[in-house]
Amino acid sequence: MDLIERIWFVPGVPVPKGSGEGTEAQRNNRKRAAWRENLELALLRVRLRELWRGPVGVSAVFWLEGDLVEPPDADKLLRFVLDEFKGAFYADDAQVISAPPALAGAERSPHGPGASFRVRPLPDDRRPHGDAMTWAELETWNALPELVGR
Repeated sequence: MDLIERIWFVPGVPVPKGSGEGTEAQRNNRKRAAWRENLELALLRVRLRELWRGPVGVSAVFWLEGDLVEPPDADKLLRFVLDEFKGAFYADDAQVISAPPALAGAERSPHGPGASFRVRPLPDDRRPHGDAMTWAELETWNALPELVGR
C-alpha cells in the first residue's frame, strides 16, 4: 500500500459547495464545474492505486482573488474538495481528519489563485486535532514545480 503523502497545488478559482436557484446559482454552477474539472485533472496525477484504510489527514489553503473582506465560507470550500477526494484517497468521509482550511490572498501564492493540499495517512491512534500545514511548509511545497502541476 502506498503510504506516501500527497502535496500539490490546483490552479483556478476555488468555489464552495452550495445550493440555490436563479441566475446567481447558475453562474456559480458554471464556476463550480470549472473548479471541479481542475480538481479532477490534478487528482489524475496524485490519486492512489489503493485507497488508505485508516485515518487520513487533509490540510488545505485556498488562495483567493480579491480583498477577502467577504470571503467564501471556508468549510464549504473544503467540503466541495473532500467530496472530490473521496475515491482518490479514501473510501469513507469518516476517515478524514482535517484542520480548518486557511484562506489567503492569491497575491501571497507564487502561482496565483487556486488551492494547496496535503493529504496523508495518519496512525490509527490519531485523534481529530487537525493536520494543519504551516506557512513555511506551504511556501516550500508551492515552490517545488513538480508538486504544483505546472
